[in-house]
Order: sequence, then C-alpha cells, then structure tokens
Amino acid sequence: MGKILKLISGGADLVIGPCDGSAVIAKSWGTICHVPPDSRLWQDNGRATGETKVAVYEMVQYATLDQMFRELGGDDLANVCLTQAQIIEFCKKYKEWVAKDGYQTFFLVASNDPSLPFFIVCTHMYHGTRRYMGGGSIGVHVFDFGHYVWRAYLRRVVVPLIP
Repeated sequence: MGKILKLISGGADLVIGPCDGSAVIAKSWGTICHVPPDSRLWQDNGRATGETKVAVYEMVQYATLDQMFRELGGDDLANVCLTQAQIIEFCKKYKEWVAKDGYQTFFLVASNDPSLPFFIVCTHMYHGTRRYMGGGSIGVHVFDFGHYVWRAYLRRVVVPLIP
C-alpha cells in the first residue's frame, strides 16, 4: 500500500477487452456524456491494445495528479496509461467502479502532442434528474498534471494492473 493511494479493487478481476484504438471519448455519447470541447479528446486516437487487467485505487492522502500516478508508475508514466478506447470500455463495463456522488475517477492518457506527453481524463458520475445509462451519466473533464492538490475523499485512480 502506498502513502497516497489504497488498492480497492483487490480480488476483483477487472479486465478490459482488446481495443482497436479508434474510439475517442468525445464521440462516445452513449457511454460518456457532457464532454468539454477539449481538442485532445477529439483528435488523439490511441493505439490498438490487447486484453488489459486494471486496478482501482482510492486516495487516502491529499496529493497532486502527478504524485498519484508517479506513486504507481515511478518515472515511467507510460506504464500506468490507458487509451481513450480503454477508458470508454472501462466505463461501459465497470460503471460501478466509477466514483459516485460527483467525485472524480482519474485515468492517465498518453498524448500525441510532444509538448504535452500526458494528460488526465477525469470522469465523474452524474445522478439526480439526469437519467442516462440506467440512472446516471458519466461526465468528463481533462486536466494537465498541474500542481493543484486534490482532497483525499472518494477520488479514484484506474491504471493497468502492474504485476
């Protein structure tokens, strides 16, 4: 167990099937709604991926996004990246693992832009009067790493399972 994140998916076998990499979040209205007009979500197609096991962590200490992902991936952040297609599949298949009550679930994505090699896709579940996808819809925001410190309350991180 790390200082910032605690594994909460433990014995769960969370597997994202193979993806061809062509799906982008901004065009996935049936799965993810309320996408901001950020060009990275419209243009960055990913690579094809095989079956991928993933783990879900929850924050236990205040931290920046950079600190969270470096706790899991060290200096090689590529090890903890998912593609947009994998994020879409995760949200479809494992909606119950997306943080509830408006709290965020963070995913690290490699960018095609050399000046910004990584960015964060942040999902959150909407409830109440928005009745998409069986009682809730998933909203998306995009963040750079930045230096903003996130409160450690019900926020989650999803990464490929590191053996």
